[in-house]
Amino acid sequence: MIVWLHHIMLFKKSEPLAQGIRIVKIDALSAREMLIKGFVMVSEEQKNELLKAACEARNNSYAPYSNYHVGAAILTEDGRIFTGVNVENASHSLAICAERSAIFSAVTAGVRRFLAVAVCTDNAGSPCGSCRQVLSEFSGDIPVWLSDDKGTVRETSLHILLPDFFGPHHLPPAD
Repeated sequence: MIVWLHHIMLFKKSEPLAQGIRIVKIDALSAREMLIKGFVMVSEEQKNELLKAACEARNNSYAPYSNYHVGAAILTEDGRIFTGVNVENASHSLAICAERSAIFSAVTAGVRRFLAVAVCTDNAGSPCGSCRQVLSEFSGDIPVWLSDDKGTVRETSLHILLPDFFGPHHLPPAD
């Protein structure tokens, strides 16, 4: 099984890779310990399921104005997948992106932690800034897979897409 690891902290001897990602020998850590220490584990099977769900959801998008159809799928820490699509409106500011649609569905179901996201468009477009910011509220540096309508997939991560996000840690403590 292939396991994708993102937002890795150094615990053992490692080799640096591109963009701050490192491979670390992890056989001594349990899955729970890895999540606590910032590891995100997504199997190749989960990745493929997520991409398939995003591309299937895309068929239900409502984009009569831009004709840019987007599907998104989010993998939650309990293994569920939530999908969303972009929904446009004649009053353009009232539209919603596929990624936020999926996030809001997951939050409505009580989920507060995401492990990965897949987005499917005709040209493997990346999430907008608003979607990146909302994802950062519920995620660490999770994998983001971008797929086009030919099945070509590009991998990145949330912190590469949004390196200096605004989060709860920037707010003063509640009284």
